[in-house]
Amino acid sequence: MTLKRRDFLKSIGLATAALGLWDTGWPLLGDRYGQALAQPARRKLALLVGLDRYGSAARDCPPLRGCLMDLELQRQTLIYRYGFQPEDIVTLTDQAATRSAIETTFLEHLVQQARPDDVVVFHFSGYGSQIQGAEPDDLQPSLVAADSALPRSPRDQVNDLPLATLGLLLRALDCDRVITVLDTSHAIPPQTTPPLAVRWRSRLPSAQGDWNPDIVAVQDALRQRALRPQVPGLYLQGSDPHTPALELDLESFAVGAFTASLTQQLWQELPNNPLTVTWQRALSRLINVTGISQHPTLDGETSNRPSLGSWGLVPMSSQGVDGSITRVDSNGEVRLWFGGMSPTALKTLGYNSQFTVVTGEETGSVQPDSPSDPDRSPLSLKVQWRDRLTAAAYLTQGYPENLAQLAPGQGIQEKVRWLPRSPQLTIGLEPQLDRIERIDATSAFAAMGQVEAITMGDRAVDYVFGRLQALQSQSLNTNPDGSLSVSIHRYGLCAPGQEVLPGTISSADEAVKTAVQRLGSRFRSLLALKLLRSLINTDSTRVPLKLEFKDLTLDLPLARYVAERAVGLSPWYSWRNGSSALHFPLPQSHTLRYQCQNLGNQPLYGLLIATRPDGSFALGYPPSLNTAAQQPAKSWVFPPFSATIAIDYPSSLDWVVTTPTTAMELFCVVSTAPFPRTLQVLAPSWEDTFKPLRPVANPLGAIESLLEDLYQGSRGVLPPADAGDTVPLEVSQWAVVRLTGQVQG
Repeated sequence: MTLKRRDFLKSIGLATAALGLWDTGWPLLGDRYGQALAQPARRKLALLVGLDRYGSAARDCPPLRGCLMDLELQRQTLIYRYGFQPEDIVTLTDQAATRSAIETTFLEHLVQQARPDDVVVFHFSGYGSQIQGAEPDDLQPSLVAADSALPRSPRDQVNDLPLATLGLLLRALDCDRVITVLDTSHAIPPQTTPPLAVRWRSRLPSAQGDWNPDIVAVQDALRQRALRPQVPGLYLQGSDPHTPALELDLESFAVGAFTASLTQQLWQELPNNPLTVTWQRALSRLINVTGISQHPTLDGETSNRPSLGSWGLVPMSSQGVDGSITRVDSNGEVRLWFGGMSPTALKTLGYNSQFTVVTGEETGSVQPDSPSDPDRSPLSLKVQWRDRLTAAAYLTQGYPENLAQLAPGQGIQEKVRWLPRSPQLTIGLEPQLDRIERIDATSAFAAMGQVEAITMGDRAVDYVFGRLQALQSQSLNTNPDGSLSVSIHRYGLCAPGQEVLPGTISSADEAVKTAVQRLGSRFRSLLALKLLRSLINTDSTRVPLKLEFKDLTLDLPLARYVAERAVGLSPWYSWRNGSSALHFPLPQSHTLRYQCQNLGNQPLYGLLIATRPDGSFALGYPPSLNTAAQQPAKSWVFPPFSATIAIDYPSSLDWVVTTPTTAMELFCVVSTAPFPRTLQVLAPSWEDTFKPLRPVANPLGAIESLLEDLYQGSRGVLPPADAGDTVPLEVSQWAVVRLTGQVQG
């Protein structure tokens, strides 16, 4: 039986549902969360609870990997983005996070200290559960503490932390600016095991039995206090009662998908952004890493305040930042935290990556045609080494005289990104493959080049290779065609935690080596996609542009974007209405329009690259730019803002979605330099020069050429360097913005 949302809200003491992530389309989770943190307050208190290892008391809970990292993400955000004092943040982890310890610490640190003007944050990352009461429809949601063992007999008692108790604790607070974040879930999915390469934060199965008498005593004692009529503030849950919260592996560490997406957006948030923009971007981040399989919810009090700045206190940096300085040593070493970087950008971060320091002098905007100050040179840091989200860096110039200008809490923004010319694809071998299959698969992958096969669990993987039956039975989003028979000798690919990739399953039984060889061209397409995604710099680009993706049939904007860090970009040129999401419903048989506008005073050059789940690539190219046979393809030019757009250089592209597809990724590529190598690779494969979207025959060759073109565009503003196997790109010279469309229904 599934816990109903109304019963869930009633159990914790929330009178009504303010907004559910999927109930209203665009709830204001991110903005209201950020607003409450940004309000002026006498004191800011936080209690963070996370459990990766539950120990023998809760032996029914397999170890998690990302809960302690969730706490670190949250803690660093509170300290270096919103000015919490470290001594006002208390953490309980693993074996210390027993039920009674959580209750006692909440009372002592939050209830007894918080005053009416204070801000309080409570965060929990770990397993959730639901307790079956005496009646079949009596399901009570709970948090699984370190000593929450499943009852083994009718005499055993349930020792979870009921959400009803948490609700009473929250109602006992003497302040109304309260933010509760639960990166957990209570759903019991029909599958018995989580999807491949991810973990659920729902304890399976649900518990049944009587509550520990101590739990009842605590609730009775709390009811004797002067309680608020309902839970104050904002109540954020990692998933709704019907779907599990996911935990993902990212490089050498794991995170809760919800916590990671939320905190990344808070680092990037601007004080004056409309509230809907905040949430739509947070939602896009979550969808980019989980698909649409996780449905967070927001309940509690609402607000009509239009932006973070309207609460009277902005974050420590008034600009969106990729992280913060956390320590400055006298020997010149500067420690950095990269809480605002997306997973794809983080993978590229390493030796020689450069960041500029936001000192507070760079705030504000100027008109597009305003000249930049030639004497202004922001401090720049070069990374020497990185360990997960922490790095050590040094000033690129001005040491030691400029060291005194650096301080903990200053924001940092990406300046130079280094990318490999030949990316590596990591394939996980699903656990149900037998020994011979694994040996054959490893041998076949080793012969391919740029593709590596590893055992699942060793580290993060790009895709999973395995038997059809295993891939389908463990996929959250898969609905196999009933006519497709399941065989143990048919193999395919899936993304971590997601559905089988279309076109990767054979029509008959085959040997493992044959399957790997059959997928050779698909691996090349996936390599191209990985390289293309590594170019995404939506948050950090300084190219002055804005773009719109629109449904012309309904005259409805589907996605809008403006480069907020671009030099010379005035708020007047930002979008004033319409969707600011980068994820949108994909309409079928509608006319769609992509339009890019140059807001600077120099020409820009563009490409539009579309990809589908079946591995196909297409290039968006205006038919009016067609050239005669054997002639070089013309560049798609976006004229300066002050110029009249010439007929020969259109800034928009229209097409009709006619090919059946469940999803589409659009990569909007803009550069300060043209793309001669890319167009040279693409043009010979164009069969119909009047199609706005033209198939790409060699995706990997095209994207490798694109990387070289972008590198040539950056060489004019970077010091000479021996690039070798990696190339540096300067964020003021290129922009790659990803838009994702999903068919609804």
